[in-house]
Amino acid sequence: MTENEHLLATYFSDDPDLAQIVNRLMTAIDAAPAAIAPGEASLIAIITLTVQHTPAMLPQHVIAAQRQGISAQTILEALYQLVPVIGFPLVINSVQYIHAAAVALA
Repeated sequence: MTENEHLLATYFSDDPDLAQIVNRLMTAIDAAPAAIAPGEASLIAIITLTVQHTPAMLPQHVIAAQRQGISAQTILEALYQLVPVIGFPLVINSVQYIHAAAVALA
């Protein structure tokens, strides 16, 4: 079982079928076309998870983005740009998860 599959099984412990569906979709994002620079797929996932208000899944994408060369500052700036679109509460919630993930990396 991959790390992603393990995390999804934890998130969806009561619905393994949904975990498989989400894993297939996330795998498709990870295998994004070559036109997307390394790390950008993870950044897109971070933005999407913030807009959809699913912050519990953010840490794994923050770690992946940083491993692929996306700085914490770039990640946070992308989220700051979402404030006029989705509002402060959703962005603040996501930023808290991102700070926690960044601390875990330090």
